[in-house]
Amino acid sequence: RLSNLKLPVENVLSDDHLPSASAMATDLRRRKTFPVLKKSAYEIDCMGAGTKARTTIHQASLALLEVMGGVVIAFGTVLFSQWFPFILTPEAASKTYLPAFYNYNAELSHFDNSAWTYGTDYVLTIVMALLAYSCLSASTSLETRALRYRSAGLLLCYSVSVTAGGWAHQHYTTLESRNTLDFRILWTICVGTVTAAGGFMGSCASEVSTRFDVFRRVPEALWIGFGLGTTLLCALGGLSYQRPACDIFVAGTTQSPPTFFLMAVVGCTMTREKCHISFAYKIVCLIGFIANAPLLPMYSLLIQYTDWSLAAVNTLLHCWLMVAWTKQALSLRHFVVAIDQRLVDAETKQS
Repeated sequence: RLSNLKLPVENVLSDDHLPSASAMATDLRRRKTFPVLKKSAYEIDCMGAGTKARTTIHQASLALLEVMGGVVIAFGTVLFSQWFPFILTPEAASKTYLPAFYNYNAELSHFDNSAWTYGTDYVLTIVMALLAYSCLSASTSLETRALRYRSAGLLLCYSVSVTAGGWAHQHYTTLESRNTLDFRILWTICVGTVTAAGGFMGSCASEVSTRFDVFRRVPEALWIGFGLGTTLLCALGGLSYQRPACDIFVAGTTQSPPTFFLMAVVGCTMTREKCHISFAYKIVCLIGFIANAPLLPMYSLLIQYTDWSLAAVNTLLHCWLMVAWTKQALSLRHFVVAIDQRLVDAETKQS
């Protein structure tokens, strides 16, 4: 047979063509011990899905921790808000901020039902809704969508709060009607939207900080936990007082962390010449978000040391809110426009 191939025998059987017996034995043992397996496309897809699943679980765990952190901050903030009025005006606060837990006493509870109170509430409802729409329609770009939606959410919280408050002032005119489940639900909506607004406010601050490269982004989940925590304590009666108006002032005080965070973000841009935010609007923003702070001591002082009626006090406070909230809305809308302009300038430089 070898002669038919016309090849020399020594060439066919040389070491260049046939492996040695020991090499063949070693290779055979290796294949039996460590078989070479080819992964199918299905197995490769399964491995990729497993990696994605582990990443998703990690992200979900991190988000849960951030939410829990926000809840812890919320509980601490509520405790501070309940205590703070007694530091500012100890004597007046001790007579004004009397806990109720939605169980109102005829001798201690006071609730105004005049048209001045609920009328100005309804005016605030309309103005806040219009300002929310103004923020939503300020831009159409995807880059500004987050800030537009969060700003509108903040303003709609204000709008829902004063709507519920106006309805309560108009229709719950007796002590018996206020000691009902209906009133508790309605007033929880009125106060709870104020506490929830703190979450939207902090989220707006994080977005502004990120877009203008001020601070490292505070996680969105933390502000969600913060808003949920403060609102939960409100629903449980932790912010309920014999004068229901006090609930609003304590709820407003819970907005302190996001308020000061946003003011810090805007304050850090004061010396920047090319951040696209007008200096005038920076001032408007700082004034708008701190303007409601004097209302906390003012309310108890007006109640205890003047002869003003509740209608007069509420009307003054609602007008004050109108000015402060409008400034907040205008500044947030300007930030949306500034982000758009920043993007346009960046595209122009690239081109």
